[in-house]
Amino acid sequence: MATQPQLVDFSRLSSIAEPHKADMREYFFLNPEMGMVRSGTKVFRMITSHLSPPFIIDDHRFGIVTQGEATVTINLQEKTLRAGMMAFLAPGSIITDIHFSPDFDVRGLALFASYPMPFPADRLPGIFNGEVRDFQCPANDHLLDITHRLMDLIWLMITSQESPDRTTLNSLIATLMSHYDSVYHVHGRKPSYTREQTIYDRFIYLVSRYAMQEHQLRFYADKMCLTERYLGAVIRDVSGSTAKQWIDKSLIARLQAELRHSDKPLAQLSDEMCFPNTSFLCKYFKRLTGVSPLSYRKGER
Repeated sequence: MATQPQLVDFSRLSSIAEPHKADMREYFFLNPEMGMVRSGTKVFRMITSHLSPPFIIDDHRFGIVTQGEATVTINLQEKTLRAGMMAFLAPGSIITDIHFSPDFDVRGLALFASYPMPFPADRLPGIFNGEVRDFQCPANDHLLDITHRLMDLIWLMITSQESPDRTTLNSLIATLMSHYDSVYHVHGRKPSYTREQTIYDRFIYLVSRYAMQEHQLRFYADKMCLTERYLGAVIRDVSGSTAKQWIDKSLIARLQAELRHSDKPLAQLSDEMCFPNTSFLCKYFKRLTGVSPLSYRKGER
């Protein structure tokens, strides 16, 4: 009998990692509050043999690509990650596709929802306040060296035989968070674009954040203080796809992730994603994917 899909959270990662703990202790650390990868090649193989996209990231993730290359679709946008790049993912990010070279390697840190943030809520560094869903940017040797040194110190503390001093560990993690925030604001922001490109980028950000509840173009046009007609024309001209297609793409990705990695009933998904009823959700999903939600959950596509 096929196992019921589960959420991609700490318990799921823990169950995957447990049989490999002895082999992975030099590369991989995991506890209920955080996870850390010192070298990701073996860890990636382990995780991707058990999980496949789409899935939803429910934690803050910081990474450095140390070698190789990967193509990843994050929050509707295809990204290419190469050696020497720093990357950040915020909770709620949706990954729908991953392809990586045989030599692809990354090191990084994940802070789960249970980790007590080392900043007051009103003093979080900018990228942690919900306005940045993800970023990836090349970094110079100086910035990479600082990042590696901070991660080395965090790794040393959490993998030592003695319990790490909480104050010192929190200070190191706070420094890493501030470092990534600084890198984003200095190096990670996109250069000035045309007005149309700026509108498109803002629209995609809003869709990746709100599409689960907001399915109509009017909501996004109102948010951006634009007319529906103008916004729709800009999105079509910049991307080649209509604004409605982008909304549908985000909503379908979220539904696929829930169907594959949770056991929520369709009625619950219908309520959470603001469909009129379960029948409407099923017809919508089948029209856009070619299969019913239950068939997709069973792995028929």
